[in-house]
Amino acid sequence: MPDRDWYYYNMPRNWRGVARRIEEGAGLARVGDLALRAVTRTLRRAGGVAGLDDMIGVVAEYAAGGKTIPEAFSLLRQAGQAAGRSGLTQVAKRAAESIIVAIDRGELKSDFAHAVRCRFVEQLLESSLFGRARSRWVPGRFPTFQDAHDWQRQCTASMQPRIAELADRMERHPSGSGLWAPSRVSPREKTADLLFQPVGR
Repeated sequence: MPDRDWYYYNMPRNWRGVARRIEEGAGLARVGDLALRAVTRTLRRAGGVAGLDDMIGVVAEYAAGGKTIPEAFSLLRQAGQAAGRSGLTQVAKRAAESIIVAIDRGELKSDFAHAVRCRFVEQLLESSLFGRARSRWVPGRFPTFQDAHDWQRQCTASMQPRIAELADRMERHPSGSGLWAPSRVSPREKTADLLFQPVGR
């Protein structure tokens, strides 16, 4: 199957371009710009994340000592079912579960709603981009899967300030309407360079 066909059939629409750019050697700043724009396009088109606020409420209740972990996880499953079990809702559920575990370990003391939204963005990057396309990048872009994982951690770490900014914007725009990615940090691509890029990128 030609490379472009693989991305068409295996990657969500909003994520194909950034996946190809990573394979071609794009740097951390450029990937961060493209990935966060893909996140916001995904949320706008979906109308936000169904069930996210309910799941944040479950996390807050657990943090206040009102629930055990099994009880909280059960409530998260119920919230996901009530919200329709969409792909984004399942990502939100995993994010909320991981924040509950972090609270239990003493790794997080406050600002739980913000933490869930940040973790949601990180989980969405994994499920829609890194996890799906990683096999395409080894050994072309990265010699081993460990190298690919190490690069992914660097990429996510470099995006952290803007992931936090995007989480704040998600709170202000829960329906996705009016949601935009934080300002880019990589230079805009020149038109002269784009002329030599394959069509459909």
